[in-house]
Amino acid sequence: MLVLKTDYSGAGLPRYYFSDNNDMLIDPKFKKCVVFVGYRYQDANGATKEHYGGTAFFLSYPVKPKGQVSYLTTAKHVIDGIKAESEKYKAKDKNMIVRINKHDGTSGVIELPLTAWKFHPTEPEHVDVAVTTILNITQKEFDWLSLPMEWAIDKNKIGKRDGFNEGDDVSAIGLFRHHVGNKKNYPIFRTGNIALFPEEKVYIDKKIGESEIYLIESRSIKGLSGSPVFVSLNPYYISSEESISQRTGQRIFYWLGLVSGHFFTSETDLDFASDENEIKNLNVGISFVIPAEKVVDILNSDKFIAERAKIESILLAEAAKNISLD
Repeated sequence: MLVLKTDYSGAGLPRYYFSDNNDMLIDPKFKKCVVFVGYRYQDANGATKEHYGGTAFFLSYPVKPKGQVSYLTTAKHVIDGIKAESEKYKAKDKNMIVRINKHDGTSGVIELPLTAWKFHPTEPEHVDVAVTTILNITQKEFDWLSLPMEWAIDKNKIGKRDGFNEGDDVSAIGLFRHHVGNKKNYPIFRTGNIALFPEEKVYIDKKIGESEIYLIESRSIKGLSGSPVFVSLNPYYISSEESISQRTGQRIFYWLGLVSGHFFTSETDLDFASDENEIKNLNVGISFVIPAEKVVDILNSDKFIAERAKIESILLAEAAKNISLD
């Protein structure tokens, strides 16, 4: 399990980090929290095939006495898409598949019921997030790490001098559909910066309508939906009007949210174009990210609170039993 390190040197705002390497934009270990999701289908010859078209990632929530509950998180439209494809291919079961890398350089596939996913408790149609509990995936067999929920950015620090600001570096990790990998997952890094923290909801499309999102300047493509997005705070920040002070010796990373999609251009945005389809499908380079707090909203819903309470009671009972045996 990855050890979570904490730094409190910056005006009371705790900062969490993986690595002591100051020169790296992001530690490769971050890839271990990412998995690929998809479905099985029968081809024209009756052979069973697998298709992976989206990204999900592990997230952990602490429970007493010293445990954690792990969750898998992705974009809601990824789950909706897998359901639609399963129905199109008339799949016999109602399961989706999740491919996870192993320690030996290969990967393994587990099945999850499509009905296991939960959505935002108050805005399920406008918040593109899905979460399910993971209980039986061991780190002994699979090479994965979970992202601590404590890494979520504090929304109250947006726009603050020692907090999160437009222009800060971001990194997303997810599936590249042109090279998913044959034996194992090969997630890619996409980098960019925060383009805008909107102070109002942004219109996405006819299905979702307006939603609370962050805008990042980083190209998103099909397959990256559901990818975790991290914001990197530079080791230096402006502490006053006249001087620049050092925050810490490391680049510090926080969890910003997850990739939902991207915006396309229109004909009026171009000086010249000869193909209408090319115009409609041109990615303008601005992606939208669902805030981490929306995922936390789901984790703090009644269903997950009750579930964690049961797990916590079991862990506490086991701890008490061990103490009495000693």
